Amino acid sequence: MAERQTQADGRSLAVRFIHFGLLFTMAIAYGAGIFAFDFDTSMLIRTRDLLFNIHRLAGVLAGVLALLWMGVWSVGAIRNAANGHADVRLTWLGLYHAGLLIIGFLIPLLPWLARGQEGRWDELYVLVSPFNLVAHPTTDFAYLVRAEKPLN
Repeated sequence: MAERQTQADGRSLAVRFIHFGLLFTMAIAYGAGIFAFDFDTSMLIRTRDLLFNIHRLAGVLAGVLALLWMGVWSVGAIRNAANGHADVRLTWLGLYHAGLLIIGFLIPLLPWLARGQEGRWDELYVLVSPFNLVAHPTTDFAYLVRAEKPLN
């Protein structure tokens, strides 16, 4: 059986790659979201929609990476428990990481489900929506932005 490649601290390269990928995509999602949803700043609607698409795609990728990391972690935890290497400290740390991964998965999932609750079914199965943030004709928000009225 082939040995898996590990670093000096015992973590596999796959876990490191998924971890840094998750951090990177979450940072991109948060950064693009901050600019996309800053309505005090004047910008073209196409620019805002582009930022929203970047925010949305990075969030989807972060959710996928969170699920992937959860799978890799659970396989390692099951393997360690079967070999009798379960340490209480590592178990609590692993459960803490699992909680963070669940939160990392729910952050992109919940807004996606909320769109479905609004009846925006066409945006549930396409990654780059033709309507995006402000252009969907059925939302009150689109009319507010187009009318350039204050949001309060």
